[in-house]
Amino acid sequence: MRIILAEDEPLAARRLERELLQISDCDIVGTYADGVSARAAILELRPDVAFLDIEMPGCTGLELLNGIPEQRIPLIVFTTAYHEHALEALKAGAIDYLLKPIDSEAVREAVAKAAKRLKEAGDARRSQRLSSLIGSLEAQKLDRRKYETEFWVRGHRGTVRVAVDSIEAIEAARDYVNLHQESRSHLLRGKISNIAEKLDPECFLRVHRSFIVHTKFIQAVLKPSNGVRKILMASGRKIPIGRSFNSEVMERITS
Repeated sequence: MRIILAEDEPLAARRLERELLQISDCDIVGTYADGVSARAAILELRPDVAFLDIEMPGCTGLELLNGIPEQRIPLIVFTTAYHEHALEALKAGAIDYLLKPIDSEAVREAVAKAAKRLKEAGDARRSQRLSSLIGSLEAQKLDRRKYETEFWVRGHRGTVRVAVDSIEAIEAARDYVNLHQESRSHLLRGKISNIAEKLDPECFLRVHRSFIVHTKFIQAVLKPSNGVRKILMASGRKIPIGRSFNSEVMERITS
């Protein structure tokens, strides 16, 4: 827990600092004697907790919070010699206040309150991040539902189901495409550009005006031969990379 102290009375400042140093996980990152310096420290150091004297030169502990963005105001514990300031401190949003002369047990209680608030805030942020992550994953699932998971193609023995995830490469053949699996191929009516729109771009990559490949089947990118670079697929099939696709393909494969 990162803490700053802003205390006008040197004796009270030393007492408070001594008490805080005896509490584990308390890290005092700055001690100040006026409100202006304390405000600058809050903005620069972004402590978790600030112990602020209500009566300080320059500006009071209450006044110094004015102008600080709400998200950058730390948890506040006010110190005061006057009981009548306690209600004012709590109305200002303090989590606690300490009456002078400062009592050891009161300091420990204030630190415990701060630790509890910080944990609750951390749990809330973690929960929010988890909710955001779950929402993102659900959105990805919904997005992926837009893409085909299978094609049905006519063959000599009837209509055959071809799982998209089993397709190693797709090759244009005029008004048809060849769906190449590792050991067999299927002819499907359709332009390759139209087929490409039905495929998840996270899995499939256009490498040539006549070829699309499934990235999970890529084994290697071969050295150029006669100026043409080829991709070696799991089946041993070699797919050419078109010149206009080369940069995008290499960036995708090597990233």
